[in-house]
Amino acid sequence: MNRHLRHISKLFLLMLLLQLGACGLLGREAKVVLYDPKNKQESTSSSSGKYTPAPVRVSASGTHIVQKGQSLYSISRAYGTPLRTVIAANGLNPPYKLAIGQKLRIPKARTYKVRRGDTVYGISRQFDVAMNELVRVNGLIKPYTINVGQVLTLPGELGEARSKKIISKAPAAKPKAANKTNTSSKKAAPPKQPLKTTFTKKGYPKPAVRPAQPYRRVAKRPTPISQPPKRTSSKFLWPVRGRVISSFGPKGKGLQNDGLNIAAPRGTPVKASENGVVAYSGSELHAYGNLILIKHSDGYMTAYAHTGDILVKRGDRVRRGQTIARVGSSGNVDRPQLHFQVRRGKKILNPRPYLEG
Repeated sequence: MNRHLRHISKLFLLMLLLQLGACGLLGREAKVVLYDPKNKQESTSSSSGKYTPAPVRVSASGTHIVQKGQSLYSISRAYGTPLRTVIAANGLNPPYKLAIGQKLRIPKARTYKVRRGDTVYGISRQFDVAMNELVRVNGLIKPYTINVGQVLTLPGELGEARSKKIISKAPAAKPKAANKTNTSSKKAAPPKQPLKTTFTKKGYPKPAVRPAQPYRRVAKRPTPISQPPKRTSSKFLWPVRGRVISSFGPKGKGLQNDGLNIAAPRGTPVKASENGVVAYSGSELHAYGNLILIKHSDGYMTAYAHTGDILVKRGDRVRRGQTIARVGSSGNVDRPQLHFQVRRGKKILNPRPYLEG
């Protein structure tokens, strides 16, 4: 009888524990730590069976170590650094798969504090960044209202001075200074160190050797470009033939196009609109992709952006109609096209009246 009571007691205790355990499992929800890039604090949300990305903790060292469940997109969003910038900084290739423990270099994002009278479009023009990138990186929604004192993240890694230097006219050659007759004004050369004489084991002197001079870094100056040749016509040649998919001028809602966007098949030759000298060729302005600037006489300059292959370099003299690049989709566009601009000094011109035909 006692044995029978003991079995019943054990069975009752086992059922009670199972009920308590089931209540605990069903009533308790797993906590998921999320990262909020706006206020740099952690918040918690309840798991409801939906996928939640792994948290991304921002490192101040500029290097991020990939954790399980993290993606390139979640990492770039957490650091406030554009996705393209992270991809370029680490030389990543599609499909951009990450490995646990992989180290990523996270370039420090530029920021700008909004002042009275600022607009999203004006800030994008000031720092030469694409407005849609500026809106996306900062999570702005229509009508893109910003407040005085608000801190915006600027896409890309270029500083303001560097951006303005590239997109403005190229630096002119500096005149050579006249030879000075007063030699006393020249800085005296440092005294040469005495020669050291060493001897062989048998006591014969070895050839004297002067001690090595300390390495002196010489600042690299940009090579000045030559003056552009005369133009062959008052009108510019169309750089590529195709359909204009975006014309010059305001597009509404704060958007502005400073040139023409011409759609053409990938690989189509891009031609120089007029005789000139290449003032810049490269991809340092990420929004423009592969960019070429050609300086012409009478203060004119033409720009060719979003190209594929670039076939000229800075300082090259080009003639009207010469192939300088191939149509591509670099920068912030998603299909093959050419963005073409005409400038005179600091003034941005509508290319249409200046193109023949």
